[in-house]
Amino acid sequence: MGDLTNAMQLIEGQLTKTPEDVPGLNSKAMILMQWGQYATALPILDHILTLTNLPAIRLNRVFAHIALRDFASAKSELKTLEPPGRNSSGMVDWGLAVVAEHEFDTNAARHYLQLCLSNAPPGGALWQHAVAHLRELEPASPVK
Repeated sequence: MGDLTNAMQLIEGQLTKTPEDVPGLNSKAMILMQWGQYATALPILDHILTLTNLPAIRLNRVFAHIALRDFASAKSELKTLEPPGRNSSGMVDWGLAVVAEHEFDTNAARHYLQLCLSNAPPGGALWQHAVAHLRELEPASPVK
């Protein structure tokens, strides 16, 4: 926590000098999210999107919405990140799987987790999370 507090102080000092600094604003939002202050991070992410349209910022906003259990906003944002021809990032697929699961749509959640496995680097952390989550969503075998 101390490192994040120090980092926040440095970022705040930087933003005093250059308030429209996108990397600084994003760093501030990410620290707030690590502290669990998603509602405070959202307006910062919204402001960043008035300065740039970076997909990574949109994705950060998606996960803030998910943490705040605002699945409708997360889904809307994810749909703007989902490419028309597919081949999205594994993170977009992961987010869509989380939203589908909270909509009680297990089939869609499995579908997006499968896409996540296809689009995330094999063996990486996201890929491993998708494998584990797919296992959790498997229907229980009937007891014989």
